[in-house]
Amino acid sequence: MYNARLVERRTRTKEPSSGYPRLTDQKTLDHNIDTCVPLLKAATGVVTLRGGRRSFEALTGSVSHQEMVDVLRDLKWATPETFAADYAWIASLPDDVVDRWDLMLPQQKTGKRVNLRGVGRFSVHGRKVLGENSIRGNSESAHREAIAALPGRTSRSGCAIIYPIMSIDDLDGEIADDGFPERVVMAFMLQLPEAAVPRDRRPLVYQVVVPGKPLYAIVGD
Repeated sequence: MYNARLVERRTRTKEPSSGYPRLTDQKTLDHNIDTCVPLLKAATGVVTLRGGRRSFEALTGSVSHQEMVDVLRDLKWATPETFAADYAWIASLPDDVVDRWDLMLPQQKTGKRVNLRGVGRFSVHGRKVLGENSIRGNSESAHREAIAALPGRTSRSGCAIIYPIMSIDDLDGEIADDGFPERVVMAFMLQLPEAAVPRDRRPLVYQVVVPGKPLYAIVGD
């Protein structure tokens, strides 16, 4: 491996669309739904938002920065490295940079809704499955454009767009209504405040593995 390890990914937008657990890993999918319950419970508002030429209904709410950090810390991914560098940077940000996170769960006018842990019924968004039962959780442009229209936003507000997603094919079948549906992935897009952009503008921070050798040197595992 190279003599450098990525320790922080300091990008303002976070969308780990291809890093979610596989659809066959039900234990981890259940864990992530459980981890997101505080966010689901906080999204008690209902608003109509507009992104571009499209309007849509969304469930909204907010949590503190520490509450969001706690959720991100406990989420599990396809690999441990998927979100580690992103999380390390977000967790390091002080309250005078980001003090709260506004939540947006876009709801569809038609389509299925899923009961998640008895908290409520949420629109489930269909996505295509890639190889080996992995699914991409890409956000939609209309939802991203509507972030600025969320009520109560300030210069220190982060935003999380949250999508319960399933395979398009799975949406054609029956979905358990007991609060414990199978093959549901909790996907999201995060946007940090502008003040979070580092002064040095370096998006990536590396740490030397073997002192005294250059970053590009090949070292043993």
